[in-house]
Amino acid sequence: MSQNGFPFSSYMDHLLSEGTKGQCEGKPQETQSRLCTIRNGKFNTDEKNTWLEPYIRSKTGGEVKTVLEASASICKNMEKWAMALVKAARAHNTFEETPDCSIDGLGLGLRSGTSSGRCPRGRLSLEWNEYSKSDGLTKNSSSWRRLRVCQDIVEMIVEIFGIGYRQKQFPIAPRGQGGLCDSIYKGLASWGGQRVAQMIMKEWYTQQVKMRTGGQDYLIRGKDFFELIQEIIWGTDKADKMFGCTPCEQTSETQPTDEVQWCDMRLSGEDQSVNRLAPGNASQKASRGAEGEDVSGVSSDSHPGRQQTGSHLPGRDSAPVPKQEQDLEEGDVGPKGGVSSTPSGGIEETTANGGFISEVLGGGASLVLGLGASYGLYRVFRRNRVGSASERRSGVSGTLGYAMR
Repeated sequence: MSQNGFPFSSYMDHLLSEGTKGQCEGKPQETQSRLCTIRNGKFNTDEKNTWLEPYIRSKTGGEVKTVLEASASICKNMEKWAMALVKAARAHNTFEETPDCSIDGLGLGLRSGTSSGRCPRGRLSLEWNEYSKSDGLTKNSSSWRRLRVCQDIVEMIVEIFGIGYRQKQFPIAPRGQGGLCDSIYKGLASWGGQRVAQMIMKEWYTQQVKMRTGGQDYLIRGKDFFELIQEIIWGTDKADKMFGCTPCEQTSETQPTDEVQWCDMRLSGEDQSVNRLAPGNASQKASRGAEGEDVSGVSSDSHPGRQQTGSHLPGRDSAPVPKQEQDLEEGDVGPKGGVSSTPSGGIEETTANGGFISEVLGGGASLVLGLGASYGLYRVFRRNRVGSASERRSGVSGTLGYAMR
């Protein structure tokens, strides 16, 4: 491997460029997106005080508000982490983290920690290192503009996901009921338009970051930027690594719509396979975790692996899973019939009234078998009693007497 960090600030510039392309010209300022305002902003004038303020005014308060106000520090640490990544051998523009260059190893935790000194960073070309809460980056308005893009995205994520200082697992909302992924997508679309919103959703929530910056394709293995934000706040390996987002698929249960929607999902290990409903199939249990556990009711303050139920604030916790989905095992197609798997692994065919017919036939078969078994037992005991009487009369053993009959 060779040391060659990922240009995170250039990636922010790419998002700014792609998100404002053809979107800002000829529109009144009051109707332009926030991203257009950033592109056209005057960061090195008296306007700078505006850019020192958070974009999001937290409605949550408490720890979430404190974290949100630290968005510049989070973005600076994201840049430092990205620049400490190593380029994988025999893989073009593919980067990965080494253990010594983790968030904890670099001392980039938001509240505590110092560098272990074991990460061979050398001299890093950091664009945002000189930022201060009092002066911003007035000497380089282009750099500040890129930092502001990062800050806005981080602030939206922190507010919508309710990220404070306490580690937690994020709930998975049942399909069609909205969730964290759809909430952040709508926030991003309002902020910069659907194009940049979809870029961020595809690149920040997939366990791997695949993106295009400066005409080149990049890949960051094993960690996405959503996970990275959590680690900066909570520490290395303390993020909810299995939470992901995917475009919602239209099923027989959903109404056709042209509006793009994003669904919460649980990623299943390194292959990023997803437990989700296939089009036209309402059979699988909703929101199964990486190990198959139902995570649709996990509350925002739960720990990974613990299962809790209940709903809290809209957009933060999932609603209860409908009973119909809870009752449907994998392989079922619901009450209207089809082919389903049985507990023994066999296949049975059902119809609309198949349940009633199966009960009648099953009950009749059980009655016949029961009568047959009772008659067999009656014959055995009757013969034993006859044998015992013969034995008393003839002196022949009971066993021999039974065998000769």
